[in-house]
Amino acid sequence: MLEFRFIRENSATVQNNLSKRGLDPTMVDRFLEADSRRRALLAENEELRGARNTASRDIAALKRAKKDASALIASMKPTGERIKELDLELAEIEDTMNGIVMNLPNICHESVPQGKDESENVEDRRVGEPRSFP
Repeated sequence: MLEFRFIRENSATVQNNLSKRGLDPTMVDRFLEADSRRRALLAENEELRGARNTASRDIAALKRAKKDASALIASMKPTGERIKELDLELAEIEDTMNGIVMNLPNICHESVPQGKDESENVEDRRVGEPRSFP
């Protein structure tokens, strides 16, 4: 199985390999679109988690000082809900990406000839005579 990073960094190579094998090279494009969406959602998710952590520290400080923190708690409710939504969306995108990657074949060596099936293979050498079985 190809790694996400390898596909991201060598998308042209992977597309070329798919074309050589007679497969749909747009699989790589779909993967890259899902990957860029995933990265954007991860950035937003991490930013929201950081804000929630900061607010949690502030709430704890207010409670230790015996002050009212209900306004801050109420203001963080939408943030928590958005984080849950992002987690679900990220899980869906990662499932999509894993499905695409599971269908991508490994990269062929440069010496492998291009062809639709084994009838187009090139015979390098033959040693001895092939046996004929009854």
